Amino acid sequence: MIPRIGFTSREQDPAYFHRWQHDYWWSISLAGGEPVRLYPEAAHDYDVLLDDLEALLLSGGGDLDPTSYGQPLNGTDQSTIHPEIGRA
Repeated sequence: MIPRIGFTSREQDPAYFHRWQHDYWWSISLAGGEPVRLYPEAAHDYDVLLDDLEALLLSGGGDLDPTSYGQPLNGTDQSTIHPEIGRA
């Protein structure tokens, strides 16, 4: 059975995928896994998606908005915050 490996993505847009994330896809594939792209637009399906994964690759990226978990912006680079990510 091929292991399903989820990897995080900032957005679903194909141009973003091809510019920033295709290496994750190919690396997982070449290692014998089935890549599963996880992006904010699919957040409503995360419970189902995560139950089906053998592993999760957290790809990194911009900061979460500290105010979304009750903290000040001290030292946070506000240009890298994506407000739609990290909101419950």
